Amino acid sequence: MDLVQWVETTPLWLLMLSLFFAAWIEYVFPPFPGDTLVVAGGFFVAQGALPLVLTFIVLTCGSVAGCAVGWSLGNHGLGLRRFIRAEYLEKVSRGYKRYGAWLILGNRFVPGIRGAFMIAAGLVKMPLKAILIWGTISAVIWNSILISAGYVFSESLDEMLRIFQNYSKTVLILIGLAVIVWFSFKMGRLRSYSRRQAQKKQQQQELEN
Repeated sequence: MDLVQWVETTPLWLLMLSLFFAAWIEYVFPPFPGDTLVVAGGFFVAQGALPLVLTFIVLTCGSVAGCAVGWSLGNHGLGLRRFIRAEYLEKVSRGYKRYGAWLILGNRFVPGIRGAFMIAAGLVKMPLKAILIWGTISAVIWNSILISAGYVFSESLDEMLRIFQNYSKTVLILIGLAVIVWFSFKMGRLRSYSRRQAQKKQQQQELEN
């Protein structure tokens, strides 16, 4: 029995529950390869093994529920504010006031750290209504891409999974490089500040002598 036949003979409620869980879990447990199951769902829709509309709705609801849970963890459940300096939290808050809609809109396209977007939004008290609106739009676009890809790569699930896994790896590598560049920049500024302070201290000592 091949995979398509297996899906066709598996209870629909169980398949839908699995897809909902896959779309939801990455906001709570990022290492879980949820995108793999979501991509597979798009493939099986293209094969006619899963109903298009119901699958699309379930994936979207799972994504939006994940957004809400991530936001709630930041807003209520983690107690992170006591560990974050007030000035840094204020910077994050300003960033979300300016770009919050774009950050939430793009969350589904950034594998591995989707939950971080929502936790940060909760920490800075971004309204839940905005999370649900932009999170839904993000999920609709992403799921449309996945299901469309299912039709494009309808001959090979392995090829489809390989492409999306490479996409995920590329995004994570770029994020890692961006973090390294940011950290190097901060360290450079810190060293420059330390040198200026040392020079000022030396100058003061020379004046006193």
